Amino acid sequence: FTITGVVTSGNHYGSFGPGSMEDLTAGMSVYGSSFASNVQIGDSVTVTGVLTEFRGLTQIDARRAGFSLVKHGLVSPVEPEVVTLLEIKNQQWNGFEEYESRLVRVNNITITGSGNFASGTNYTINDGTTTLDLRIDNDVSSIIGTPIPSGKVDIIGIVGQFKNSAPFNSGYQLLPRFIQDIVDDGRPLILNPVIASNITENSFTVYFETA
Repeated sequence: FTITGVVTSGNHYGSFGPGSMEDLTAGMSVYGSSFASNVQIGDSVTVTGVLTEFRGLTQIDARRAGFSLVKHGLVSPVEPEVVTLLEIKNQQWNGFEEYESRLVRVNNITITGSGNFASGTNYTINDGTTTLDLRIDNDVSSIIGTPIPSGKVDIIGIVGQFKNSAPFNSGYQLLPRFIQDIVDDGRPLILNPVIASNITENSFTVYFETA
């Protein structure tokens, strides 16, 4: 198959990805370093390759013979589509999956958990009516080790799927690409521990880094 679209993720989930791309109709994952390690968000690309499926996720396999990647240049990045968890969870699955591999945004989400985000871990997210898995990939280093928000946040990410056996009607996940994909209520998102120094009886200096 040959498809053309705009890259929404590259090697954010490792050198093999999967990366992802989309056009005005749908999204598609592309697995393999020939794609994931050679593109960046906003690249306009055409790929040709074999269509496969892994754990329910439809993807182009960039490791197979005949794969090709043509880059046409940078364009405006794809704006995430605002959806609900219910829309992701209940999408038609035996054929065209409307949100699979697309860049989406879900608003007013709470994350079950405390402490810091761990790598390779699924967290339950809830919008008050529906739950879904939030997947923190092993390679999303900007999120791993940061505090899990205690209040409501908006989350941007690629819709993935991981289900071991048919029917592939569940197992949908939301995968943020970097720390900026977790959007709070406008307060600065602290990336590193706050450091206080130059402490006197009357003052001190605070150092911190935000997204």
